[in-house]
Amino acid sequence: MCDAPSVIDYDASGLPCQDNSQAGNQQKEQGRTNVVYITWARFHVLQMTVLLCVENTPEISLAMLQGLLGVRYFLYQLFVDCSDVGHHGATRARTYVFCLHKVRGRYLTDIFELYYALKDRVSETVATRPSDYMIASREDILMEASEIAKVRKKDFRPLDVNLAYLLTDREEGCRQQYDSEYYRRFGKRPATNPDLCYYLRDEPSWSLTWSATSKRIPTYRTGSGKMWFPFYNRFMVSRDILASMGFPVSQSVALAMGVPQVPMRDPKRAGDLAGNAMHLTSCFMVQICGLVCFGKRPHYQLE
Repeated sequence: MCDAPSVIDYDASGLPCQDNSQAGNQQKEQGRTNVVYITWARFHVLQMTVLLCVENTPEISLAMLQGLLGVRYFLYQLFVDCSDVGHHGATRARTYVFCLHKVRGRYLTDIFELYYALKDRVSETVATRPSDYMIASREDILMEASEIAKVRKKDFRPLDVNLAYLLTDREEGCRQQYDSEYYRRFGKRPATNPDLCYYLRDEPSWSLTWSATSKRIPTYRTGSGKMWFPFYNRFMVSRDILASMGFPVSQSVALAMGVPQVPMRDPKRAGDLAGNAMHLTSCFMVQICGLVCFGKRPHYQLE
């Protein structure tokens, strides 16, 4: 129902990933979000869009995309991670699929060669650690703690930035198991390692979802699971998470990127953005490569 131009050159879409991911049982085209893919594909096939870029989990089916787009598009698939752009302290494995219209588009240069050349150059220059993302101010922490206390029906402590009191009994049990396992393996107290974090939604007796061995924050997932940092005595709040997603949520990062700072005063809005966004810096580099490597046939006219 939205107005759209009659001739479209480029579309970049983060289509729903739940039915493609392992967490969503990989239902793919049989899942409940299939109507979004069908509508998206039908619109662009009819519009003869020159170039499409689809961001999704690595498990997305190319056969499904090709079936939706028919014989009208060539497909080129990149597998990326945020470490490709220097964010070694985080984890965000994704795929970007470029779909080039066979009549209206043209392939100018090798996108794989360009992307991997940029990846090698950038990753040699900069590498983050998990603790680099713990940038939330005291005000940020308390605002989010207030919201969580309300949801979990706990008494809010306006002077306390140690957020252990907000953990559920199950989360507290998981935290203690992680602490014990870390001490058993490494012979050090967990609170001495600023880069150590645990994902408290997973049961540590089944799976150790932590940064102790990978040196990276585990992959974010939908839901209420908390990423706990023993060194800081708190879990990551929205500003921390968005920083790890490449968003300019601090003044210093915004100045370095040459863009306005993203406002993060509303914890709910920030949480929605963190749960649904692409990794901004990864997306930026992929788009640059796509716009360099693909073009439009100069003299083609729609009938």
